[in-house]
Amino acid sequence: MNQKAIAGFFEENYKVVIFYILFALGLFFFFYGLMSFFPGGGNAPGFFQSLDEQAATETANAADKPTIMKNVATIVADINNGKSAKDIKPDVFSPFIAIMDAKGEMIVHPRFPGFNVKNVVPFIYKEIAKGTVDGVWVEYPSGGKLKHVYVKKTNKDLFVTSGYFK
Repeated sequence: MNQKAIAGFFEENYKVVIFYILFALGLFFFFYGLMSFFPGGGNAPGFFQSLDEQAATETANAADKPTIMKNVATIVADINNGKSAKDIKPDVFSPFIAIMDAKGEMIVHPRFPGFNVKNVVPFIYKEIAKGTVDGVWVEYPSGGKLKHVYVKKTNKDLFVTSGYFK
């Protein structure tokens, strides 16, 4: 193929070429970021770098399991008494509070609101879904570390969680 033929090809098909380039870049960044959810996963820049900072803070709070349990119980009581889960701020306590519905969607989370745990990281969903009205501790790998999470179920089939990395 000569240069005129190559130039002619790109002139006629530039939209398709640009589409595939953008599509490939999108896939790369999506999967690179997604790796941070898995043990030993990548350390993607920006959005996911704060997971290490989060882990350090949550590990510092690990010794205070009774406080974590009290915080979760407080949020569960609020929801059971009519407060909307969407009105709850994830950083009202430290470590943060997360609320997941029975379908796996994160209703409240500091980084992943609207994220469907069941579809993307089903092993985490299975652990959180073990939550009971009495509350239970579960653990799962997250970002290359083991996360210990207290889960309590509301009377509206929502799972309220808080935990720490170990």
